[in-house]
Amino acid sequence: MAYIKVFTGEVRENQYPESMANSVHFAVSRDGEAFQALNQGYGILFARAAIRKNNTIAERGIRNPSLRKEGEEYLIVAEPLDEAWNLIEEGRLVFWKTTDFVNFSEQEWKVAERGEKNAWEKAPDVEMLEIPDSLLPGILERWMPLCSERTELPDNVCVKNMSELEQVRAQMVYSDGSRDEKNVYWDRDTLVSMGEDRYRIQGQIKPVETGFPLAVGYADPVIFQWDGAWYFLATNDNVNNIGLFVR
Repeated sequence: MAYIKVFTGEVRENQYPESMANSVHFAVSRDGEAFQALNQGYGILFARAAIRKNNTIAERGIRNPSLRKEGEEYLIVAEPLDEAWNLIEEGRLVFWKTTDFVNFSEQEWKVAERGEKNAWEKAPDVEMLEIPDSLLPGILERWMPLCSERTELPDNVCVKNMSELEQVRAQMVYSDGSRDEKNVYWDRDTLVSMGEDRYRIQGQIKPVETGFPLAVGYADPVIFQWDGAWYFLATNDNVNNIGLFVR
């Protein structure tokens, strides 16, 4: 078995405001003691915002998240907060459903009345639950950063000159099992003769140079693939409107 727990984030001035901290955060563990935060410590489930009469957004948050198991589904339950981060209504709850902690249902509402005796109250709410170990690979692949695990090169190559050597690429293997070919900078100063027309040389992966930031003034960016093309969506804070821009 493995373990998963839920919690809210810690508010950090100018870094992690209430609107982000007051959300459902997750962490997993193989032993129930050493936990690893998912999504780089950021929230994963957020309360659905409300729309004011003037067509602007009123933020919502949650507090006291908990877990329960009902049949084949896991429920994430929390108390909803208004935009001033006060409890919306005593006994009112929001919840999400999942079977794998990768895909979640839309937020639902529930009012837990005092003395209510039904299936909702039979299972206790807890901050940590045991989950099958088989769920961990999918959870980690979805919510942990992609990272390189190893670099693969052929043990020997037959080339006539440095120009041909520069065509030899390294295979980078990533944590999700994917691979990518990388150009290598072969350092001539490390060339050592091994005898019998054999040489050894050292090289480094050539980094891909990208500027930072990639774009300025675009909030809440989303990238997805559809119908053979990649789409970039974001709100444009460079102009005075709240439109969504698609590239």
